[in-house]
Amino acid sequence: MRHFNSHESLPSDDSSETPPASSFVPSTDLETVMQHFAEIKRRGLPYETAAARIELLQKILAQMRADSEGSSEVRASFQHELAIASLEHLNAERIQQVDIALGACEEALQFYTLAHYPSQYASVQVTLGNVYRERAVGIRRDDLERAVACYQEALRVSTLADSPYEYAQ
Repeated sequence: MRHFNSHESLPSDDSSETPPASSFVPSTDLETVMQHFAEIKRRGLPYETAAARIELLQKILAQMRADSEGSSEVRASFQHELAIASLEHLNAERIQQVDIALGACEEALQFYTLAHYPSQYASVQVTLGNVYRERAVGIRRDDLERAVACYQEALRVSTLADSPYEYAQ
């Protein structure tokens, strides 16, 4: 099982307030990390928990890179979650968060290919489309065209007949 270094753990109270991001640090193994991540998500609305999720995901990914361990699929999943959290982080420097999301999507797509992981590929393409839609650097028209191309790429997987909910998104 994958292990991470940490000396801190999640608070045990059931407070509705989101605890400080620094209290969410990779614990001992992947299962515990996933529990920490799920707990963060339960603590509030996406924009309220985004900073804590970003901090946890960045620490996990840095640890995985340093150890050169961990499943590529898990790493791609964490990259996609980092992209989503970065887009949802409304209190941060927007350009920086969008750039983080862009890089995270690109890394996730190195593993999530259309041929091997079509559902995850489509999901990351939608997130990447959202990144380009939000992007405020460069020529706006180019970014909007890239966003549309990403959404169209996702639609190659999610058809109206096969996946009406995913298609609508």
